[in-house]
Amino acid sequence: MKTSLMTLNMMGAGFRRFQINHDKEEFEDLYEEVLDLAVSTGYSAVDISSAEVGFLGKEYILEQFQKRGLCAGSYILFDQFAGPDETVSYVTERGFKAVEAAKEFGTDVIMLVALAFPGIEKVSPEEIRRTIACHMEPVALFAGQHGLHAVVEDTPDLRVHLDTAAELQDLFSMAPDMELVYDSGNMLLVHEDPVAYYEKFIERTSHVHLKDMRKAVKNDMVYDTGIDGERLTAAATGTGLVDLRAVLKSLRVHGYDGVITVEFAMDDSGDYKAALIRSREYLEKAWSES
Repeated sequence: MKTSLMTLNMMGAGFRRFQINHDKEEFEDLYEEVLDLAVSTGYSAVDISSAEVGFLGKEYILEQFQKRGLCAGSYILFDQFAGPDETVSYVTERGFKAVEAAKEFGTDVIMLVALAFPGIEKVSPEEIRRTIACHMEPVALFAGQHGLHAVVEDTPDLRVHLDTAAELQDLFSMAPDMELVYDSGNMLLVHEDPVAYYEKFIERTSHVHLKDMRKAVKNDMVYDTGIDGERLTAAATGTGLVDLRAVLKSLRVHGYDGVITVEFAMDDSGDYKAALIRSREYLEKAWSES
């Protein structure tokens, strides 16, 4: 089993501060602190996003990874894949460049994330998926030619209409070279079973986000809204609503051999180091016992 760490939840406040104060040195300090935490708690790989590359620069991040002996679990590109053509005429070209960046970072997985745009509610779900397929399929072909897997997630943003298994199957029918990064928690937002969901896409799954979910409470700043209006947010690994042991057993039974990324969320301890170790050990123990 190959593991990686998703650090976006750890970096969220830093991203917001940087967008306000543009203090690059402060953001670099935070980034290096997060990477040091990953290494000291037993993670040998960390997922990289286009957001941190945009803020800090590719060369800087490569240097920090090399200094610590870290690998990239995947490269995540956030872009307007769902947007109308006239507003995103270069989105596919940016996808090509992201494939090249992923190669430089040494990962064979590039994750394409379609962002919602103003007025998306006025566009039909079918048209949104057609536009996403139009923009993503050339990137997937290009990635395949370079030995990479281009993956799309069962996104938690219901406005993008890639949440249910049927919606993803519709996208794949129009973008046959796209693959899946299976997220074990997001389908709770559309009341679908995580194990049954994965088993619909066994042959197409090339990356996994191990994510637990819980009901959001009043002071949660980050959450996703389900089809019934209920708010869910990420939970510390193994403490929430997802039967992660059943998910991991299904992955192992069906021969999954790609990377499993821990989508980290803080637990009640408030101790990042202890929480990161506990999340990794939970995954390793559950995998070995599945």
